[in-house]
Parts: sequence; C-alpha cells; structure tokens
Amino acid sequence: MEKTRGRLGTRAGAIEWISADVTAVDEVGTFDIWHDRAVFHFLISEGDRRRYQSLVERTVPEGGYVIMATFGPQGPEKWSGIEVRRYDVHELAEQWSPGFSVTQSTLVDHMTPAGTQQQFLYAILSRRR
Repeated sequence: MEKTRGRLGTRAGAIEWISADVTAVDEVGTFDIWHDRAVFHFLISEGDRRRYQSLVERTVPEGGYVIMATFGPQGPEKWSGIEVRRYDVHELAEQWSPGFSVTQSTLVDHMTPAGTQQQFLYAILSRRR
C-alpha cells in the first residue's frame, strides 16, 4: 500500500485506504463495486470463504457488482508454495449463489513477469435485488 500511495503522490489523499483481514473484519463501509484481484482463490477453507462472502454481502448493496479474478480450472494448484483453489465459471457461480449471479466471465492466460503462464477466470458478479 505504501508503494501505491507513493506512486499516487497527492492523489493518494482522495482514497480511503483499508488494510484488513477479509476473513476477520466486520465492516469496511459500503461500495457499489468490490474488486477482488486474486484473493478469493487463496481462501481454501469453507469457513474463510463464507466469512469473506458475508463481508462482501454486507458491503455491496443490491444492484452492485463484484469484479473477480481467480485462478481458472487450468491455473496453478499452488502459488508461491501456498495452496489455492481453482474455479470454472459454474463453480464460481454456485459458490456465490444465491446473493450474486455471474453476468460476464472469460478465461485468460496471464504471463507473469517471471515468464510463467497462469490461467485466470475473470468474472463480473451482480448483486441480486
């Protein structure tokens, strides 16, 4: 976060910076868009996923969106030695039902700076009314 603040300079003051464990924090405010860039696939236990999803449900109002990037079905089984969970669009939709529905998704082969290819599933989930 400090690196990003530094890159933004004076514009960093326009952002509310939150550093918290998404499986333990109770409140982070309300946002129309929640962007998860490669967090959800690290939540291996059902309990951690449910606590995370509960936070998102409290945070994103009806009509809001979750933009999610998680490892796809052909993604790595571990990242930096940490076990991950991979998803196809149907598994992701089931995991987030009934509160959210997948409105768009795509699989992308991402090339890391180290030259490793990883499959990501990018999805937009809409908060049901």
